[in-house]
Amino acid sequence: MNPLLLPGLLAFLAVSTVSAAESPGQANWPQFHGPDGGGVAEPSDPPVQFGPDTGVLWKIPFPAGNSSPCIWGDRIFLTTFDAGVLETVCVRRGDGSV
Repeated sequence: MNPLLLPGLLAFLAVSTVSAAESPGQANWPQFHGPDGGGVAEPSDPPVQFGPDTGVLWKIPFPAGNSSPCIWGDRIFLTTFDAGVLETVCVRRGDGSV
């Protein structure tokens, strides 16, 4: 994955799913392609426009990584490589705090 795409992907996930974490009955996204591996999210209202400065709640820099972000409750988990060391990072969906 291009390391420049990771912050955008995280921002998109935060924007498109922040309301899902607060709604009862919404599924978590615990693995690549979602809860059942099918790659389909529950019905939602994703943003119509999205870009580096449009529809973004927050952005934070991360080292490059090759994993699929997983979402559980109000947390996003992902792995990164920092100076050749594999790290797991947990980010709060609402504000991007690590």
